Amino acid sequence: MASLQVAVIPPYWQTGWFRGMCGALLVILGFTLYQLRVRYLVAHAHKLQEQVNQGQAELQLAVRSPTTRIVSQRSRPGRTA
Repeated sequence: MASLQVAVIPPYWQTGWFRGMCGALLVILGFTLYQLRVRYLVAHAHKLQEQVNQGQAELQLAVRSPTTRIVSQRSRPGRTA
């Protein structure tokens, strides 16, 4: 009786190299998403810090304005206007 040897090649999605490439792609994708998130958070923190600095500058201007000084001098006890 004659025998025939047949080699069955698995589909590409069941091969080790394909699974390795998918794993590497997932790692790269995860790292890229992480970097984008960090970049967004840093930019947002800078924007918030600028808003805080602007608010502080506005408060300093309000405290140093001439009308504020007049009101604050009148409200001091012991001063006669």
